[in-house]
Amino acid sequence: SLVFDYWHGEMGEFTHYDELPILLGKEGLKLKEFHSLCTGLLAEKKKGDRLWLEHLVTHRHEECRFLMARDWDVQKAYALVQKCLTLRKEFKLDTILLERPPKEEFRKFKTAVPCYHQGWNDRGQLLAIRLVGHYDTKVAMHELGGDKARNFELAYNEIAQRILAPAISRVTGHREWRSHSIIDMQDATVSNFLNSDLRKIFSLSTAVVQVCYPENLGEATVIRAPMMFSMIWSFIKGLLTKRTQSKISVDSKSDPSKLLRPKFVKNPCLPLEMGGTVDNPGPLYVNSELEQIVETYMTGERDFSEILGDNSDYHLIA
Repeated sequence: SLVFDYWHGEMGEFTHYDELPILLGKEGLKLKEFHSLCTGLLAEKKKGDRLWLEHLVTHRHEECRFLMARDWDVQKAYALVQKCLTLRKEFKLDTILLERPPKEEFRKFKTAVPCYHQGWNDRGQLLAIRLVGHYDTKVAMHELGGDKARNFELAYNEIAQRILAPAISRVTGHREWRSHSIIDMQDATVSNFLNSDLRKIFSLSTAVVQVCYPENLGEATVIRAPMMFSMIWSFIKGLLTKRTQSKISVDSKSDPSKLLRPKFVKNPCLPLEMGGTVDNPGPLYVNSELEQIVETYMTGERDFSEILGDNSDYHLIA
């Protein structure tokens, strides 16, 4: 089965959350209290419900994510953990990566909701790119079905957290679980924004991400945003915490290169159409090297357990 120790062989001891020392002073006391609460909760759970909790209490940086998301309020962070457990059980997130879809079905999802991972920024944060203007809600909602599209979205979050972020951290030598999301609005139309089916998927996915993957977003850049985007920005902001809102920037220029290039100097992995140098044949959301590797694991051509015990494969993925 898919184990949860995907940070297998972590790099050194986690002592600071960015610049904040988390073992000293009031943060150290709150971390100790929070750890005690979570350990007690783990003792109450049955074997089938322990997997993610065991991971949480043995990885300090994961505990700090919940505390940071609630401004180090221990009780609020503990309530978030309980809510996370409920959602993980409801959507079967612990085992969702074991539900291997046929390749044709996975490709259909990737074509209908084009998103892909493409290396990392200079801070070591996984780069995730979404092409909103190319969304095909008819295929996503009616041919695949809303539940299936939602599950693909959730599985993508899991693979980013379990596999891709640890892989990049191993290569860079710096533990980083957050992502840099680029949301490309080129060719987006009014229907992309007003489609109720699309809003349902987005709303659910956003709700699950904020509960189950707190502090997941390092930075988000909305590029080539049309004027109509302002119409729904208030709706989107309403789904996000103020802390998350502060990490999002919106740019309407047709050429986003000046905005994006400075963030990818050490690791020039930006695609050509965004001012970078990466030029792959065909759509990157299918043909990028990283997505081809991800696809082999998602569809069962390779087994996830291979990369948890073999360090060399982390370099291949990252």
